[in-house]
Amino acid sequence: MATLCNNCGGALVYSPSLHRMTCKICGSTFKPEDVSALGKDLLAQDDGKTLADIHGTRKPSDYEVKIYTCSHCGGDIVINGSESSTFCVYCGNPTVVFSRVANERRPDGILPFSVTEEEAKKLIKAHLNRGSFIPKQIKNQSLDNIRGIYVPYWIVNCDLYDSVVIKGSVKSGKNTRTTYFARAGSARFELLPCDASLRLNDNMAKRLEPYFYDDVKDFDEDYLSGFYSDTSDMSPSDLRAAVLKRCDDMFSEEAIKDLKAQNLSVTESHPYVNIDDDAIYLMLPVWFYTCTYKGKPNTILVNGQTGKTIGTIPFNKAKVAAIAVPLFLLLAGIALYPVIGLRFDEIVAVFPLMVSFSMTFGIAMLTIATRKLRRIIRNLRDTQSSSTFLYVRKR
Repeated sequence: MATLCNNCGGALVYSPSLHRMTCKICGSTFKPEDVSALGKDLLAQDDGKTLADIHGTRKPSDYEVKIYTCSHCGGDIVINGSESSTFCVYCGNPTVVFSRVANERRPDGILPFSVTEEEAKKLIKAHLNRGSFIPKQIKNQSLDNIRGIYVPYWIVNCDLYDSVVIKGSVKSGKNTRTTYFARAGSARFELLPCDASLRLNDNMAKRLEPYFYDDVKDFDEDYLSGFYSDTSDMSPSDLRAAVLKRCDDMFSEEAIKDLKAQNLSVTESHPYVNIDDDAIYLMLPVWFYTCTYKGKPNTILVNGQTGKTIGTIPFNKAKVAAIAVPLFLLLAGIALYPVIGLRFDEIVAVFPLMVSFSMTFGIAMLTIATRKLRRIIRNLRDTQSSSTFLYVRKR
C-alpha cells in the first residue's frame, strides 16, 4: 500500500518543492515514473474488508468503511467510501489504496502539488492577518491541522442553451417601477472544471480557480503518496446537474451585467446543456485548514498549484461597532457643519437641500454597505459549510 525507497526500503512521499519522490529515512529522491509500489498488481486486487467481514454482522449504526492493513506496521487502516490515499494512524506512513484507482475509473491525469505545506501555512497566516476585524483567537490558532488533499474533478466541454427572466427596479422620474427583462442565448464552454465530490462545497471549489492544465501529468499513484485523496462519488446524472447549474449561473450573471437597472435578480431560468463525451477525470491539489471560533468551524482553502487562498473569516462585531459609531458621528458632524453660525431663517432655507443631500448620500452608502455585507455573509456561509468541514474532518 506504499511506495518504498529503492535504497533503504523507507516510505517515499511526493515533494512539491522538488517535484520528486523523497525517502523519509535516507533522503534519496526519485522521479515518480521511476519507482513503483511493491506488489502493486496484488494490492490492486485487495478491496479491503468490511465491518461485516470482520464481525460477521453489520449494525445499522455502523459507517460504510473498508479496513486495510498497513504494509509497514500491520495496523488497521479505516478508509471511507471515496478515499484513495491517507496515512496510517499508528506509524504515520503514507498509504495508497491501489484498488480504488484500479477497480474504479482511473483518473486521466493529476496536477501535482506545487505549493508546499510550509508555503501553504504562510499563505493562510497572511490571509488571516489581512483582516483588521478578525478576532485574535483565530489569528493565534495553530496551523498544525492543515491537510493536503487531491480533489477529484471532471473537466468538460459543453454547449448551453438558456433563457432567463430577470426582475429589476427602474427609475422613472421621482418614482421607481418594477420591470421584467427576458434574455435568451447559447454559449460554448471549453475545459470547464467541476469538482467531482458531492461533499465538497461547490462555491468554495469555484472560488479556488483557475487551475492551469499545462502542468498536468499522466496519472501515477505515486503522486498521491504523502497526501490525502478522494475518488469521484458522482453519478452521470449528478455531473450533469452540477454542470447545468454552473453554466446557468454564469449565463444569468452575464445577462444581469447587460441590463441597466437596480436590484436585479433572476426569477426564472430554463437551461439545457449538452455535454461532450470527452470529459477528462483529473486529481487537483488543495490545502485545507479548519479553525474553530465560537463553536463553528471555518475552513480556509489554498489552491495547491497557484497558492490562491480563499475563505471569509468571522469578524469581531465589537471592534466593527467601535469604529462604525465614531465614523457615523463624524459624518453627521460634517453634514451639520455648514449650518453652524447661521440664523434660524437661513437654516430653514437650506434645510430641504441638506435633507435631500443627506438622504441621497445615506442611501448610496447604505446600498454599498448592504451589498458588501451580503457578499461577506454569503462567503462566510460557504466557509462555515458543514459539508466541507466533514469532508476535511474524516482525514
